[in-house]
Amino acid sequence: MKRNKSLFLRSIVLGGLAGAAASLFHKPTREKVSRNAREAAEATGDLARAVKEDPAGMRREVQAMTENVKRIAQEVNAETKQIAKTIREVREQSRETYRSVKETGGELKELGESLKDSAEEIKRTEAD
Repeated sequence: MKRNKSLFLRSIVLGGLAGAAASLFHKPTREKVSRNAREAAEATGDLARAVKEDPAGMRREVQAMTENVKRIAQEVNAETKQIAKTIREVREQSRETYRSVKETGGELKELGESLKDSAEEIKRTEAD
């Protein structure tokens, strides 16, 4: 159950990222992204100053963030594989269901014809 919640939350995040990418077609959104990029550039200058002040501390922070990103990427990769597997399974089940429905339809047609023949025979017998 915990894994399903985790997969659900990750799916929501991935869907949000896809929506964010699509929203860049909207001019006000592009302008806001541009403004945020400028702010990020300023923050980068602040970061450069912080690195000069405490390079070892910043190195530890970057290593911790890198490990976290690596872990998340591995989780996303595993969950993507699980989603692909589920899609393959659903596709195969759909094919099997289609075949079963098709076979059942043929059997029902034969049964209908048999019932029709039986009804006609009963009518003939009653008529005699």
